[in-house]
Amino acid sequence: MISSLASIPASQYNFAPDVLCVSKECKVRLITNLNVSAGLVNSASGTVVKVLYNNANVQSPTDNEHPPAYCIIVNFQCFRGFLVHGERRFPFSNHKSVPPYHQKFLPQTVPSWIRKKQSLATCYHEQFPIHMSRHITAHRGHCIARQREKVA
Repeated sequence: MISSLASIPASQYNFAPDVLCVSKECKVRLITNLNVSAGLVNSASGTVVKVLYNNANVQSPTDNEHPPAYCIIVNFQCFRGFLVHGERRFPFSNHKSVPPYHQKFLPQTVPSWIRKKQSLATCYHEQFPIHMSRHITAHRGHCIARQREKVA
């Protein structure tokens, strides 16, 4: 059934991709409001600081498998800390880093041929509430390329 659910476009899942390929230092963007008072709002962009995996999957990369990430830590410049009892709290010593947790994204509509095979409650993506940020402009991309040429 996973392949059937993958046929539903990401737009039906609030743009949560069925496969999220991230690595350290890639740019990502939030696809939903996580905590408005903390600055974690829809379309906030950040940089992946670290991708953590479950210890049970330690053998997977050597077996040429790609285990799912257990936790992704993202550096959001707009993050102001979580408001707890009137005081701002930060999960890490770097006050811009946040671990967005997995969420279940239910589709807005499910095709009838999928509904015949399984219940509506099992038609969801469980994913981090982020996707790859592709909002980089041509000018900014050119500036980044020139900076890399200077370093090389």
